[in-house]
Order: sequence, then structure tokens, then C-alpha cells
Amino acid sequence: AREFGPRALAELRDAMAKTGELNRRELNRRVQGIRRFFRWCVARELVPASTAHALAALESLRAGETRGLREPKVVRPVAWNVVEETCRYLSTPLRTAVLTMWWTGARAAELLQMRPCDVDRSVSPWRFEPMQHKTQRFGKVRAVFLGPGAQAVVGPLLLRASPTDYVFRPGDTIEERRKTRRARR
Repeated sequence: AREFGPRALAELRDAMAKTGELNRRELNRRVQGIRRFFRWCVARELVPASTAHALAALESLRAGETRGLREPKVVRPVAWNVVEETCRYLSTPLRTAVLTMWWTGARAAELLQMRPCDVDRSVSPWRFEPMQHKTQRFGKVRAVFLGPGAQAVVGPLLLRASPTDYVFRPGDTIEERRKTRRARR
């Protein structure tokens, strides 16, 4: 490990690229993981600090520098007709959550922690700041804006719930399913 340097890391990267199993982004992630491992080793005084510093000098592959690697697939939003078709089979609470995600671009983990007291309805569009989110550990602030479409869908739930209750509650889906079953009997 003490003798492992940028040239060895570049050779390892090229060997991983030749397998044909990885795209450029995943290859860069794995190389970054190796760099992180060496920083961990430096912190525990297992290798000299110069090793991690030297490995940091090897740049990640950028788009166009693929060396025969395939580029990662671009993830596009789900088509509206697919969302509409799916919503036909969902319970009302789940449909509301899916439509809110569609209109806001929020992640499920963010929306499921929404409470009426967390939504600032004095501004337009409404603003919701999740208590916990994906980039919180980097000191980032996450704001989800609820425009007219999202307001129409989630607004009734904000009025129904007490200010500190969660807007999207699993019990609502279970209760709706029970009512539907009772009605079918």
C-alpha cells in the first residue's frame, strides 16, 4: 500500500474499464472509493500522507474521455401518461403522494416527513424544508416548492391534519383499504 501511487491507480482503473461491465460514472465512483480508503489509512497512520495526496492527483474521467467505456444512461422523468395510469390503481393517500412528488420533484423520503407546520404557505409558491434530507450532511438546505398543481393535491391534507401530524400517514392507506373491503362484503 505504501508503494501504491497514481500510476498504479491509473493502471487499475484501465483494468476495470477493460472488463466492459462499468460505465464512466461507476468507474469514477470506484476510483474515488479507493482514494477514500487511502485517506482512511492515512488517518490511522497506516500509510504516509503523501500516498493519499498523490492519489488525489489522478483526475476522474470526464464525458468524452471514456476510453471505450459506455456513458451512463440519462434518467428521464416518468412520462405523465404512465403516472396517470398508475394513479388509477393507488389508494387516495398514495395517489396524493405520487402526484405531489410529480409536481415538486421531491424525493419520497422528503415528502413522507412533511407536516403542516413545516410548510410556509405565506409565500407563493409554498415552501417546504424537510427536517432531514440527502445533502444535509454537507450543510445544504433543501427547499421543496409546491406550485399550483402540488397545492391543489396536498392542500386539503394540510388543512385536515393538526399542525404537527404528518401529512402522509400509512394508517390512512390502511383505513381506506379496510373501508373498501367492508363496502365490497
